[in-house]
Amino acid sequence: DLHLTPDVDTHAVVLQALYANGEGALAERLLSETQELLPSPVLFDSVIFGRIAVGDGEGATVQLFDMDAAGFTPHQRYLSRFLRRMGKHHGSGLRVINTLGHGLASTRGNLYHTLIEACGEGSAPME
Repeated sequence: DLHLTPDVDTHAVVLQALYANGEGALAERLLSETQELLPSPVLFDSVIFGRIAVGDGEGATVQLFDMDAAGFTPHQRYLSRFLRRMGKHHGSGLRVINTLGHGLASTRGNLYHTLIEACGEGSAPME
């Protein structure tokens, strides 16, 4: 009789599947049960992009800031991917750039450009 306990990676895969199938409420319930697990970039990533997929741009932004606070600071490519995926949920984009777009002016410029493209592809900002 095997008694296997799901690990962080297992939870991340299940969260991705739930969000992808529009089951945001069920994903959030599972997430609340994973709070005892150590913070993991894989788990953060699943929640961030899952929340975007179900239209929770503000929740995705909060999770991105939580990821940074946990010591997993996103790099420029990650932030660009985040901003591109925000699409019509781009209302928090400036806050993300101003908070996490550290470094050279060119880095911030690239992130602003990505945000502008996302704004053009989406409708009015949604939070």
